[in-house]
Amino acid sequence: SFTVSSGSTVPGTSYRLERTRSRSIVDKDGNPADVSEAVLKNSSNNAETTLVRGIPAAAGDANAQIHLRGHGHTIPVRGGDRFSLPGEEDVTYEVLEVRSDQVVVRDTASGSAHTIFKAAQ
Repeated sequence: SFTVSSGSTVPGTSYRLERTRSRSIVDKDGNPADVSEAVLKNSSNNAETTLVRGIPAAAGDANAQIHLRGHGHTIPVRGGDRFSLPGEEDVTYEVLEVRSDQVVVRDTASGSAHTIFKAAQ
């Protein structure tokens, strides 16, 4: 365990703590939840990563392929990418997070988030 202050490098990494923000929300069950954030910047490529309390961190370079059943299309995605589905070019999605078992996307028009789960092998 260690403490890092804004502007300092996280020991043993190339990440610098840019800023923190205290946040709390009420979860779906009506309970208060601490979702405070820490923003880290990778000194090797200047990419920012936001860590949220209680959510496992994901590498900023994580990627996935979204296979569209029945369409024969595959869409390669990374965090921050925007894409549309074939035949629905008027709807744009933004990739919020790529996880080991799912991709979280947001409809840019409505703001609604959707989770795409990894298909069973």
